[in-house]
Amino acid sequence: MATKTPLGYIELENGLKEVHALNDLFLNFTFEKEEHWEEFRLMVNILLDEYIKGNPTTIATLIEGKIYLETQYKFYINTQNKTRNQDFKLDELERSRLKYVELQNKATTEPPIPERAMEYFVLGVGQGKGKIANQIWILASDAESVLQEETFMNYILKDETTNKVYPGTSGIMFISLTKLSKKKSLAGELALFLLGKLSNPESEEVKRIANIFNKSFEAFKDDKTNYVMSSGN
Repeated sequence: MATKTPLGYIELENGLKEVHALNDLFLNFTFEKEEHWEEFRLMVNILLDEYIKGNPTTIATLIEGKIYLETQYKFYINTQNKTRNQDFKLDELERSRLKYVELQNKATTEPPIPERAMEYFVLGVGQGKGKIANQIWILASDAESVLQEETFMNYILKDETTNKVYPGTSGIMFISLTKLSKKKSLAGELALFLLGKLSNPESEEVKRIANIFNKSFEAFKDDKTNYVMSSGN
């Protein structure tokens, strides 16, 4: 297995710290800027397109039209303002569709990924005001309880006898970057880059994403407010 190469290092009081593409604070720093939203759309659409090509009857759709992206989106869950945070909420403003995106480094979490994903799914649908609210979990480490040895799993509500899908249903998609990285495709190349196993992409699309990540890292490195970093997800 190739060694993971960081985007670079930041200097902390106790030494140098690696920053990888899927570091949660770095992702938030990068994509809270509106000028980077199109690269976020491109990144997610490359992954969705790979799934759709293999499953042409899927209810999953690409991100289209005008978008609004929120980072570290807060779900308010009670009157005491208790919250749950999701990495990204993407509103397709012209299509009445929401996509909540979580980029997850570790397969083992507390609570476990199946519980976390279901909680976020319920919150997203409940607070979506009638919009389709899909969850997309991009996994750097395989959580087999939800992936079940597949590269993609997209869980939706449907009748088990007729296989007919519930009207206007939302879903929870899990994507294995490690499995995807073994494929010779655009999505496979993107997976390699996100995992830190490819520094110089060949495709123009992944080059564009990599350029934004590298450019943003230089700004992130110089931003003193980001020097105290959490352990991330």
